[in-house]
Amino acid sequence: ASAAFISPTTKRIDYHIRFQNTGTDTAYKVVVVDTLNTSLAHTNVVINSAIHPYNFSVVNNILVWEFYNILLPDSGADYAGSQGYVNFSTGINPALGLGDSVTNDADIYFDFQPPVITNMAKTTIVNNISVVEETLKARVLEVYPNPSKDVIRIKNTSQTDLQAHITSAYGQIIC
Repeated sequence: ASAAFISPTTKRIDYHIRFQNTGTDTAYKVVVVDTLNTSLAHTNVVINSAIHPYNFSVVNNILVWEFYNILLPDSGADYAGSQGYVNFSTGINPALGLGDSVTNDADIYFDFQPPVITNMAKTTIVNNISVVEETLKARVLEVYPNPSKDVIRIKNTSQTDLQAHITSAYGQIIC
């Protein structure tokens, strides 16, 4: 989910479902199945993006992305190429109030294998979603310019080594 906490006036939640072929051979078909919580409006789903062409269907509150002939290589052969994603947003039931939560997870099927179940995303409606000011002062990693086309600069002001992944605007890990 795009946020762990939202205000009572929030109208939509964005979801980003990542998948990766960690098997030992190319995946020819990947199916992402997301059974929406009844607190989410499945009639108000907007598909924002996906890594590959897909067929999309909705049955009741179940969203299904089918990636046919995706030819997703295994992670041992091509780590970056073995990854994919779908990104969508959906409306929230306006009857939800302070303290209510919305949960969501998805099942991902690679060819004829049993599903891989994503982590459960939980978004809670709270009164105050501000960031503690002290955390803003503790900036130890600067990456600029953002966005960038060819060159990026990374400045680490901490006393320890840090590890980072660079992703494209589509959520693909570049390095």
